[in-house]
Amino acid sequence: LYAEFVDNGGQVWLCGACTKPRGITEEQVGKGATIIGAAKVVEEVIAGAKTVAFA
Repeated sequence: LYAEFVDNGGQVWLCGACTKPRGITEEQVGKGATIIGAAKVVEEVIAGAKTVAFA
């Protein structure tokens, strides 16, 4: 399901404030996933991002 989502243009964003203390880097996350900060989330929501989910 993840691969299909990304292959169809889906974007997966990981919270930088959550990943950094855990030592998680861009090289360790799956294809299509990007580590971003809060400013990027706000920018995307203002631009019309359709879904934002926190887990």
